[in-house]
Amino acid sequence: MLPHQRVNHFPRSYELTRKDRLYQNIERLQHSKGSKHFNFVPKTFMIPAEYSEFAATHHRMRGAWIVKPVASSRGRGIFIVSHPSQVPLDEPMVVGKYIDNPLLVNGHKWDLRLYVAVTSYDPLIIYLYEEGLVRFATVRYDSSGKNLWNPCMHLCNYR
Repeated sequence: MLPHQRVNHFPRSYELTRKDRLYQNIERLQHSKGSKHFNFVPKTFMIPAEYSEFAATHHRMRGAWIVKPVASSRGRGIFIVSHPSQVPLDEPMVVGKYIDNPLLVNGHKWDLRLYVAVTSYDPLIIYLYEEGLVRFATVRYDSSGKNLWNPCMHLCNYR
């Protein structure tokens, strides 16, 4: 590029924005830097490639699992399963152990949306915008499992 040219995407930015690639990169860091530094991610599997490992783990870690398409956004295609047989094998998916004791605000699940501008990777230069958003699920979280299948209880960005 010439000095006056700019880009709005870094090459291979999908390594952070696709759910499958993000998890694989975190997993790589867990192996190289130690799991204790990256223990904030629930047990996760790439489907269909790791279906057998998922099924075996499910028998040790019963309960709900959240299934997400690898390259979707805005909550599209996300659902919760209680058994490996409920996970489709015809398209790439990420299956993660569902966190059943989330941090709540007034009984609702929530997330933070922060805005950053990365102007360089080498050296790393990041600007964090001083304001952000807190987004809330529209339905109060119910830990009893009665409403486990209601996406409005889980997603803060449901259409």
